[in-house]
Amino acid sequence: KLQFLYLIGSPPVPLRDAAGTGMREVGLRKADFPYRADGQGVLYYLGCALGGEGGWVNPAKAGAVRVTCCPGGSGDSDVVVAYDPSCHVARPKSRCEVWRGERNWIEIELPVACMPTAYQFSSPGTFNQSGTPDFPRDWDLYGTNVDTSRSDQDTPWYNLAEHTNDNTLQYKRTRGAWLIKVHPDVGFHRFRLVSRTQQGMALAHFELFGTIEPRQ
Repeated sequence: KLQFLYLIGSPPVPLRDAAGTGMREVGLRKADFPYRADGQGVLYYLGCALGGEGGWVNPAKAGAVRVTCCPGGSGDSDVVVAYDPSCHVARPKSRCEVWRGERNWIEIELPVACMPTAYQFSSPGTFNQSGTPDFPRDWDLYGTNVDTSRSDQDTPWYNLAEHTNDNTLQYKRTRGAWLIKVHPDVGFHRFRLVSRTQQGMALAHFELFGTIEPRQ
């Protein structure tokens, strides 16, 4: 059963202003994207559709995908949805970071609706007092089909995946992949990763898999 809740908190802080590129501009239609180990899913497809004959472009840089985070977040938002088959994080600051406090989040808004079946990301880790990286261990993935014009207090967020003491990510250059066991019969265009630990989380190369269709 699909569970939902209202995430009460501060309003999102935009890390990049979206240019408003949507479904009609890039000629997208309903399509299926099953899980692939090479990371070529929904976001990769958006980048290829936007790039056309010129090849893949970063959909966040092109303005088709909007990355936001809670107050206190920092980093390079483009890297959150960058395609990198090796998942090599070349520079320490090349990630979107969320620091300090539980329930901190990073959000990805799509120009299409997606009924997700799996997702993946890599993480450079957040550094603790000993100087060693802490990788995400406890977090949740939520989805909603409500536009950002409504406040968080009035937005139902559906719980798609819960992770507790998840040890998938162990090294900087690895990518974790997780199946979404809850299969909603509606598509979401906003996805939010919410940390449940004090150190927050840092992530890069986020990708979604599933069925996309035009936003209603």
